[in-house]
Amino acid sequence: MRIIIILVIIAALAGGGWYFLRAKTVVAPTMPPVAVKILPVTTQDVPLLLKEVGSVIPYETVSVRSRQDSQIANVFFHDGDEVKQGDLLFQLDDRALKAQLKQAQANLENNRLQFNRVQKLKVKGFESSAKLDELRASFNAQKAMVENLTVQLEYSRILAPISGRVGIIRVTAGNTVKANDTQPLVTINQIKPVRVQFSLPQSSFSVVQSALLAQGKDSLTVQVEHEGVSEKYNGVLEHLDNNIDATSGTVTARAKFANENEKLWPGMFVNVSLNLGVEKNRLTIPEEAVQHGQTGDYVFVVDGLANNRGKAKKRSVKIARLLNGIAVLADGLAVGESVVVDGLVALKDGGDVSVAQQPAQVSH
Repeated sequence: MRIIIILVIIAALAGGGWYFLRAKTVVAPTMPPVAVKILPVTTQDVPLLLKEVGSVIPYETVSVRSRQDSQIANVFFHDGDEVKQGDLLFQLDDRALKAQLKQAQANLENNRLQFNRVQKLKVKGFESSAKLDELRASFNAQKAMVENLTVQLEYSRILAPISGRVGIIRVTAGNTVKANDTQPLVTINQIKPVRVQFSLPQSSFSVVQSALLAQGKDSLTVQVEHEGVSEKYNGVLEHLDNNIDATSGTVTARAKFANENEKLWPGMFVNVSLNLGVEKNRLTIPEEAVQHGQTGDYVFVVDGLANNRGKAKKRSVKIARLLNGIAVLADGLAVGESVVVDGLVALKDGGDVSVAQQPAQVSH
């Protein structure tokens, strides 16, 4: 009986070993190639655009304040009105000033008559030079007072210093105002034309400055658009600030827009495209081919392509900029190579691929 048990154990061990050896000889199933679509690296002329975010600011803005202590007698406009330079905005109570001016004018006329009379007597030797000088000084002082009161009377009529659109009226008729009060009576913003202000990185300063010097002021076009509106608005770059902000490493730029339809409103955020011209024969690939990794941007190229089969190879690239769905290359690829644009999710470096579409003829 013991011998039979021993034989059974030996047979079982032999069978297990045979099964183990047979299992090791089974070849793991191979993964099918990943179906991909590829497109060629091409050369083309591309616009040199700088894209930033900016804000609309008034071309000019003035906070209108009273230049004398008085009471507002009348207001000649409404909130949000468009006004022209020189339009009457506020009339202050000028009755006291008018009375003072009349009195000063009367005194001036009296001084003039006295001066003329003494001057004639002086010629005949009946008056002294000292008396004549005294009357001359009195006459000049009174004349200065009349001129001052005339100016003060003009200040009682508050005129629009610039053309533009007024904001909310802060002080209405019947209220007392003070000269140069901290709160303005109203603010006028000139928005036809209007400006867009944006910041450019220090790395872009040289190319923008060179384009300005080469093409001249008002020659660089700027296009803006804002959220929710498909319309784009065209303007020109006016100037760069005279210093680069050491904290942010940026330089402030301003562009001018005619804004006749007043679609650009102060305070509005806009997307800015600054056109610096056209770059010739730049290497480009579709933007969807570019992948972003921890060590930088990369693409997949297909190596050893034959009979629509090949291997995916990961390639690091440097992208100069992205523009309307294409990536402008600075380094990493050459004409004649092709990049994967579809099937990237399942792709691995060195993996087998099947090409669903051959690249089109490369243009030079």
